[in-house]
Amino acid sequence: VEPILPGGKGQITITVDSRDMKSGAFYKEIFIRSDVKLPSNEANYTLFVTGMVETESYMPHDNRVAGW
Repeated sequence: VEPILPGGKGQITITVDSRDMKSGAFYKEIFIRSDVKLPSNEANYTLFVTGMVETESYMPHDNRVAGW
């Protein structure tokens, strides 16, 4: 992993393992520690990730859900 230089840009990839999740909405918090200081003088950031877990029987292409 290469460091991100001051003024530069970077990318964070987040993967959610949904195998043990029930179908429906989920909410996850990702904590990032950095040496970049926020105006409050903190070096921690929190990303909030939301999404939807759908089981096979509830996938949008399923005619039972779409009402076909």
